[in-house]
Amino acid sequence: MTLRDVNIEDIAVYQCEATNVHGSIVINAFLYVVDLTCFPDGVISKAVDGDDIMLPCECSGLPPLYIIWKRQDTVPLLSDPRVSLEPSGTIKLSSVSHNDSGLYTCSRENTNISITAELQVFNRTVILTGPQDVRALRGTSVLLDCCFVVDPRLSGYQVVWRKGDQKLSDSSVDEKYTIFDNSTLRVTDLQLNDTAEYSCEVITDVDKVTAHASITIIDPDRFSTKNWLIRTTCTIGLLVLIVFIITWCKDSEYRGLRTRGNSEGTNMEDVHYENCTPGSTRDDSTYQSLHPAARDQDQTYSTLTHHT
Repeated sequence: MTLRDVNIEDIAVYQCEATNVHGSIVINAFLYVVDLTCFPDGVISKAVDGDDIMLPCECSGLPPLYIIWKRQDTVPLLSDPRVSLEPSGTIKLSSVSHNDSGLYTCSRENTNISITAELQVFNRTVILTGPQDVRALRGTSVLLDCCFVVDPRLSGYQVVWRKGDQKLSDSSVDEKYTIFDNSTLRVTDLQLNDTAEYSCEVITDVDKVTAHASITIIDPDRFSTKNWLIRTTCTIGLLVLIVFIITWCKDSEYRGLRTRGNSEGTNMEDVHYENCTPGSTRDDSTYQSLHPAARDQDQTYSTLTHHT
């Protein structure tokens, strides 16, 4: 028996029975139909140094056959501990390096069916000088830098500036934002609503890096008003303090150096003189104050002798 144009539906057990006068014999035969198609072929996979990457190889059919992966016809990849095989035939390479770049072959055991996959490993994109946090006066302009390095083998890259989640464009009518050829961002006529976090995002075919900075706007009018309030408060406080001191001096008991005479005509007591003039200037035989020209504030005078 000959079967032509077989497919998966033809998988079955076939019997061959032979009969004669002496009896019959039955022979069973199982037909395996192997899917000779593995895909996709010629895929180019790109990664950056240190990434994990999947190399696809989808092969199906019955019975399942062993998948063999090789790199440029060298030793089998499955001997590398960084390589793991998926049930479908796809392999995963962990933490790839530049040495992993090259051509890979996926084949089915005991067949001539195979596909190829190419792996390209690039240098990781790095932002050398990102934007810095700035404080600026309202109405002025600022510049935010974004200096980076991209693997020259990559076909291109894109630089995107954002204010929060908003993508910035230098095509606005008021020319609020300008992105120069060196990817520096200029923000003009800063207002209070420009206080926000800004980000520079560099996007390539294989990776994406971002650097952040904030702009804080200082309102000079608000700053001057604050200083005026501080100065006014301090002045009022000082005036209140001066009034309190003057009132306290007037209402307190006058104190000064006085002498008390005794029968022997000598002074018996000393009193400390403080700031305010004595409350009495009577000239009698019992109390006598110092002459105003001889007084000295905050000084304790020696015992005086009273002469009658």
